[in-house]
Amino acid sequence: MTRTKTGKAINATALNLEGAKTVGVDVAEIYARTMGISAAWEERQAPLISPIMTITPFIGGPLVGKAFVVAILGGLGGTMGALPEEWLWDWPSRSVSFFFLFRYTRRRSDLSCSSSY
Repeated sequence: MTRTKTGKAINATALNLEGAKTVGVDVAEIYARTMGISAAWEERQAPLISPIMTITPFIGGPLVGKAFVVAILGGLGGTMGALPEEWLWDWPSRSVSFFFLFRYTRRRSDLSCSSSY
């Protein structure tokens, strides 16, 4: 986001729309590229989340809430503050989920093995 020409243009458009237009950034193209990047990321992540969440029209509610908290705590003015905040917010929830999933799976397998004798 800070080293490529497209990344700098995305940051410039996010920070100051009029300033980006003034220096020659094609804002419509940047919006289209940003939408394409976010759609590509969503396309890659949807198959990963579908086994653990029920697919409904309202699936985005909890995810949008999490994204809102990350954007507010990480800051809306820059992109570099949101990434560490996302890791800080997401790693504990993933760890707890993995821990309970592992314990539930182990107990369930113990029950099925003990009934075989």
